[in-house]
Amino acid sequence: MAALTSRLRYTITVFECLGFFSIGIILALLGPTLLDLAANTNSSVAEIARAFTARSVGYFLGSVAGGKLFDSHFSSTCLLLAGALGLAALGTFLAPLTTSLTALCFIVSLQGVAMGVLDTGGNVLLLKLWGAACGPYLQSLHAAFGVGAFVSPFIAQAFIANHATSDHGCPDLNSTALSTTLQPNLSTISPSLEPVSHVSGAYMLAASLMVPVSLGFVVLHGRAKDGLQLLQDKGEDDSHRDSRPVYSARTGYIILLLGCLFFFCYVGMEVAYGGYLFSFAVKNCSLRFTSTQATQLTSVYWGWFALGRLVSIPLSMVASPLSMTLVDLAGALVASVLLASNPSNPTQVWMSSGLFGLSLASVFPSGLHLLEQSIPLTGAAASAIVMGASGGEMALPLLVGLLFGEHGDSFPQINVGVVVVASTVFFCLLGVIKRCHRANPRGYSRVDVGDDTDVELSMLSNMEEDALDDEDVVNFWLE
Repeated sequence: MAALTSRLRYTITVFECLGFFSIGIILALLGPTLLDLAANTNSSVAEIARAFTARSVGYFLGSVAGGKLFDSHFSSTCLLLAGALGLAALGTFLAPLTTSLTALCFIVSLQGVAMGVLDTGGNVLLLKLWGAACGPYLQSLHAAFGVGAFVSPFIAQAFIANHATSDHGCPDLNSTALSTTLQPNLSTISPSLEPVSHVSGAYMLAASLMVPVSLGFVVLHGRAKDGLQLLQDKGEDDSHRDSRPVYSARTGYIILLLGCLFFFCYVGMEVAYGGYLFSFAVKNCSLRFTSTQATQLTSVYWGWFALGRLVSIPLSMVASPLSMTLVDLAGALVASVLLASNPSNPTQVWMSSGLFGLSLASVFPSGLHLLEQSIPLTGAAASAIVMGASGGEMALPLLVGLLFGEHGDSFPQINVGVVVVASTVFFCLLGVIKRCHRANPRGYSRVDVGDDTDVELSMLSNMEEDALDDEDVVNFWLE
């Protein structure tokens, strides 16, 4: 069997980035089109929030299936990714065509299954392809997702209805009793004056972008199958086994569990913020943004998100994933507090949305890289992480939808709470990793996970030296 050439590795990486670009588009498309889909299905904002939950359930199932499939059929990874993109395209095409909320939730769940498979397989494949040098490539992969999410609101803007901002039940602070009597009866307005939506065009355009990428993976399968099998065999042959001190497998599982909880919070707040920002800006009585303004606001969030992921590619070559994650969480906390402190100020809403997107940008790839330096990210481990992320995408948007209310007044406060919880979980994770490093300060240590199996965990000694020297930043939390 021929090994993968450098050119083929780069080609696979490029197609992975294109796949994540497409997934970024469809994930971010739900937010700006939420009110249109609600109108299509005759649903309220709280009811249409079930679509987020349905997609997350599918994402969870896809990540479970993906972990098993990629572990047992790693040589067919390209074919599995092609199938996932095809399923995502089908779900995206059908989503705006249904008038039933139940049918919409089922269709959106197909998107979720595909996203779970692609997220699990894409990250595992990249880690296998590039090994210890995976940092910039992971950042590139997730930067492509960010660019897709940034483009998505612009695609939506060309097709969605221009929702009025005066009919959401907001009191007119400048009105008098006399002017109230002169308000028109909205029930008598001709239906021809209601906002017209062509949201299906946005979804069909997004679906069409995924088809050529799926076909590209089919072609790559024939060229890369033998090389991927050889890569998997080599990884198994090169397993690090030594006689250094053995510590309980419970530590490794705790690291993985805390990592899952962290990504639960992170992905949940990323999706919830991007999904409800449009509705918050339109329905909030103090803001009353037009659909165009709300779409632009969503674009600012995803735009700075994309810019942050692009900047993180070269930054990951000189900064440790630990340092990048700490800075990201600090920025997210500042942005969320800025929004919650005065959500009626449009300037603060614009500024906080941009800063929040920028701060969240490199959390996932940096956090994943940090975990990869602590535990071996097999398909099963990556599947567990993606399941945690899918749980957050499932639970937090649903929570925001239930608490959103008529005008979204609780939206900023929920956001602050999630950032605080995510930061707390991360410092707990950091504390466990730090203690493991102190107990096993050199190289690799084996973790006894059974009578016959030793799984090796590469501890923080594989991290850049500057990550280990961040004592003054984290000692307060770790001692």
